[in-house]
Amino acid sequence: MRHLSVPKKETAYWREELSKLDFLEKSHGIHDLNDFRGIPLNDKCPSDFSTQYEIIHLEPIVSGPKKWVERLPEDLYQLHKDDWPSSFDQIGEIIVIKLSGVIAKHAKIIGQTLLKHFSNIRLVCEDK
Repeated sequence: MRHLSVPKKETAYWREELSKLDFLEKSHGIHDLNDFRGIPLNDKCPSDFSTQYEIIHLEPIVSGPKKWVERLPEDLYQLHKDDWPSSFDQIGEIIVIKLSGVIAKHAKIIGQTLLKHFSNIRLVCEDK
C-alpha cells in the first residue's frame, strides 16, 4: 500500500491535508519510521500525486476488533450472543469480570481472549 513518508513533526499537518483532499486511508494506521511517519494513502490519491516527500510502499496497519467479544470463536460467540458481559472492572493490569452461569464454563477462553485483546493486562479474574 502507498504511504506518504513525512517528517514526524509534520504528521498532523499532512494527515489533515490528505484528509481534506480525501486521499487519506482512514481504516489503516500510520507507520512509525523513526524520524518519519508513513501516512496511508487511499485509491483516490492519484499515482502522480506530488509533494516534496516520498511515496513509499508499506504493509497496511489494520486495526483489530474494537470489542473483546469479537475475538471469540464465531460459533461460541453466536451460541451465547446475548449472554456476554458488557462490562468488567480493571485495576491496573488486572481485569475482574463477572460471568453468568451459562458462560462461566467458558471462563478459560474468555480469560485468554481478554488477555489477547488488552495487551496491557496481565491477569484476568472471575468475580464470583
